[in-house]
Amino acid sequence: MYPAQYIAYYFIKLSVDDNDCTLTPMKLQKLLYFAHGFYLTRFSKSLIYEVFYAWKFGPVIGQIYHEFKNYGVTSIKDNPLFYGYHNSVADYADKIIDPVTVTFLKSTWENFKKFSAFELSTFTHAGISPWDMVTKPFQDDIANLPPSLLIPNPIIKAYFDTITSGLTSDNKDNLVASK
Repeated sequence: MYPAQYIAYYFIKLSVDDNDCTLTPMKLQKLLYFAHGFYLTRFSKSLIYEVFYAWKFGPVIGQIYHEFKNYGVTSIKDNPLFYGYHNSVADYADKIIDPVTVTFLKSTWENFKKFSAFELSTFTHAGISPWDMVTKPFQDDIANLPPSLLIPNPIIKAYFDTITSGLTSDNKDNLVASK
């Protein structure tokens, strides 16, 4: 298990290495969520220490939100705020994440980088998603969700188990790689 910050910075590093200009704070949150969910399915353990909360635009890790909220809707790598401290954390995270997890994160990045933040947010709001399940009591006032509405890992794992259950073994390996 890793701090969410390390996984976030690894995705930022992949974005920089890939010269991808679409990694916004919202997209980063969704990548963390999908990586965590598929990791739970693949390895039956958490990728990150922190928990996800159900916010208006989908699952969020509060610490990551607060760290990157000043970027707004701009690309993280193109924002001058990124360089300096953030770049050194990315380099450190790159050195401590184990090789199996690195392969897994690269696969997650390759599978989801093509989607916009809003497309990924739409996926997190799907009819039987963990976000949908925990926000049901608030459907009449989704804009005012309590910020402490937790999405428990067992619900996340069960959901990702379900969405990968119809895949062949090869397709699962491609989706959540780390052979």
